[in-house]
Amino acid sequence: MNLRSWSLFAAACALGAQAPQAPADGAPAPTAYSGSLREARVRLRELAEAAQHEQAAAFAESAFAAPAWGAASEREQAEFWFAVGVARGAAQAYPQAADAAHAARGLSGSNELGLASAFNAGAFRLVHAERLRQDIPQIRERLKLPPLAASANPQLGGAPQGPVGQETASDPIQVARGAYLAARADLIERWRAGPDADTCANLELIVRRLRELDELERQNEEQQNESSERQNKDQKQDPQQQDKQDPNQQQDQQQNEEQKGEQDPKEQQDKPEDSKKDEKDEQKQDSKPESEQDKQEQQEQQEQQPPKEGADPAKEQEQRVLTPEEVQRLLQQLDKIEDQAAQVQAALRRAKRVPVKKDW
Repeated sequence: MNLRSWSLFAAACALGAQAPQAPADGAPAPTAYSGSLREARVRLRELAEAAQHEQAAAFAESAFAAPAWGAASEREQAEFWFAVGVARGAAQAYPQAADAAHAARGLSGSNELGLASAFNAGAFRLVHAERLRQDIPQIRERLKLPPLAASANPQLGGAPQGPVGQETASDPIQVARGAYLAARADLIERWRAGPDADTCANLELIVRRLRELDELERQNEEQQNESSERQNKDQKQDPQQQDKQDPNQQQDQQQNEEQKGEQDPKEQQDKPEDSKKDEKDEQKQDSKPESEQDKQEQQEQQEQQPPKEGADPAKEQEQRVLTPEEVQRLLQQLDKIEDQAAQVQAALRRAKRVPVKKDW
């Protein structure tokens, strides 16, 4: 397929896309323009320069419905499509302006009008790509622009910008990349026909923008990988931390209980030992006084017993008389007995005491 055949094919596709559509139900049909296409082109340019974009769009539709449109040559149709593209570009309808430039390019071929149309198509798409680039959050932050609302930012759950059927992807980086690639294709076509400074400058800008988007995409992937790794680590560490904390707490509780248990048995052991010592002392003290008391009782009984028949009362009286030393010993024994009795009473009082649990 030669250049001319390709141009005719592209023109047919563009005309099919840009041909006047049938009016919707209830919508009035556009009034056909009665003048020539040359006059229509001049009128359209005047409306675009006056920034009357709605009137310009309506006038273009009436020119397409004019009887002169079917009888016009390809050159005249290409010139009118070129004017339509300029008017749509002035209205900032850049995708539609690029479509009109494509139609002019297909009708005009490789002549001067065709080269200008190819350049305009690439330029309109490049401007549109620059606008889509500003929808990227990192670019907006770099340019110190306010963040987009949820309805305008696809990443925040809103609908994508642009007309119906355009940029349906949710990732603004991918949307901008697609627009830059489309602009590059048009500008490369213009550059192959004959390189010029403006085309080269636009291509260099597109190359820089594509590299920038690649870098942003790489940064986003790294951040996503880091966040996913952190989440995985957190998920892995949470059960381990819980398992670690629970045994520690259990050990602490066990240690506390063991310490309490160790303290209590000691106190309990000390108390029985003390009580046993007290009991032993009491038993010793009880045994000593009993033996001494028994001796005294025996002596008293002997003294109270009547003298035996045939016994000498004088001898018995002599036996009952105690020496001063013996009296002193008896007094000392009585003092000891009293001390022992006091100790026994104290031990009994201690044994009767109820042990109180310590609360400190």
